[in-house]
Amino acid sequence: MARKIGLVLLIIFLLPATTLTVLELSSLNKNEQILAEVYGNQLDAILFSINQYSQDVGESWASQLDKLIASSNESAGSQGFMRKNPAISWFFLADSLSPTSLRIYSLTDTSKATFKEEAIEVLCNETALFKRLSTYFQADYRKIEPLHGLRAGKYTLLLFLCKSPNGHPVTCGIAIDPKIYIEEVMAPRLQEIAEEKVVIFVNQSKDQQTVYATESFDASLASQQKAMWLLPQYTVGIMLKGESLERLASRRSYTNLFLILGINILLLIAVFWVFKNVKRELQLAQKKSDFVSNVSHEIRTPLALIAMFAETLELGRVASEEKKLSYYKIISQETQRLTRIVNKILNFSQMQAGKRQYQLASVDLNILAHEVLSVYEFHLTNNGFTYQFNLTEDLPLVQADAEAATEAIINLIDNAIKYSETTKEIKLTTGIEGSYCYLEIKDKGMGISNDQQHQIFDKFYRVASGPVHNTKGTGLGLSLVKHIMEGQGGKVTVKSVLGKGSSFRLYFKKV
Repeated sequence: MARKIGLVLLIIFLLPATTLTVLELSSLNKNEQILAEVYGNQLDAILFSINQYSQDVGESWASQLDKLIASSNESAGSQGFMRKNPAISWFFLADSLSPTSLRIYSLTDTSKATFKEEAIEVLCNETALFKRLSTYFQADYRKIEPLHGLRAGKYTLLLFLCKSPNGHPVTCGIAIDPKIYIEEVMAPRLQEIAEEKVVIFVNQSKDQQTVYATESFDASLASQQKAMWLLPQYTVGIMLKGESLERLASRRSYTNLFLILGINILLLIAVFWVFKNVKRELQLAQKKSDFVSNVSHEIRTPLALIAMFAETLELGRVASEEKKLSYYKIISQETQRLTRIVNKILNFSQMQAGKRQYQLASVDLNILAHEVLSVYEFHLTNNGFTYQFNLTEDLPLVQADAEAATEAIINLIDNAIKYSETTKEIKLTTGIEGSYCYLEIKDKGMGISNDQQHQIFDKFYRVASGPVHNTKGTGLGLSLVKHIMEGQGGKVTVKSVLGKGSSFRLYFKKV
């Protein structure tokens, strides 16, 4: 029923808004769309060419290292290689991933120890990356992978494999200074591409701070940005001078679309709110219906037993006094059971009307636990239960309404009896926790699943499936327990494992 109502609400409220949105989207000028698409593709192609140029620079460096490795004087050649490429701060070569094969090259010797530590760290920590590079190498394809975040924090390390004269791979790492690379290597190419038509800029990805631009520009008008292949911590962007064609083409539509989107969101919120309230009312109506059914069953059972045994006694069909006494006890027990059900309903009615008052006094929880069990002992043993106490000595007195607290304890014991099928054990424990004293009722019954535990204290709520649902009840007991405890300034908590039992704690404030 709730789903059908929700579907109707969606159709009534959202169909007009959806239709209007679709019409607005379809009414966009087709020529403007084509122009915007062509414009976007052109800018994307320019960004691609910039990244391709950057990639070509990296490939050029890798080719130079191929020749360097093949030369007879690797150390001397490295000096010329680095002077020719000032963006390179240092580089390393290694015949394997073992640090012992590592060779560090730099124009100065002062930082070689630091560079070596960083290179060793890379060799040890990036084995998966080198394995992937090796796969590319075996396929006769050189892949250059950037690695940012060295301990020095200043460099970007380009990792790749070169070929030694004997055909074995050599692990290479080139540490470049990103700012020098952008200003001296990339800047001339960016100026060449930009000419007088576009503005090309490079930003740091982290804070979008511009580190280079072909000319001054308004960052808010930037059209497109892409990460640089060799420097992933930077992005390269492009825009037309002045206001972009894309911005001009879409401005007219965006205002209308934003207005429609706002209306749609408001309608969606309204539909959700209406559906939520309708669903809650339907659930409450269903709970009330189940409550009437369950209460009828709960009342009918003791009434039937009382009527049956009373009629048997009235007709004089019981011969022995012992048997009569047994029947009287059954009638008395069922009368008490019926009284508890009626009192539970009356107390719930008072609770709903806000008329129930609690008379707080100093109460000894240990004594209260003994008194409840002495009254309930026959009922427990008659149902095959064993019980034990684990009471804390010298427990401080608590503020409680003794009658209401007794009702809460009895409700929890009743639940333990109802929902314990095989292992019939109940344990009562008292203790101290912060500014509270607590009384815990623990059983080894069916238990409650985690997703149901936050709902069990709601009025009329009963578990929707499983053996717990098959056990009759009014759905009021735990709701009353929660109201009783909160009305006395205390609280109730539950810990439960499905199939292993439940533990309820009643917390009372110390005097």
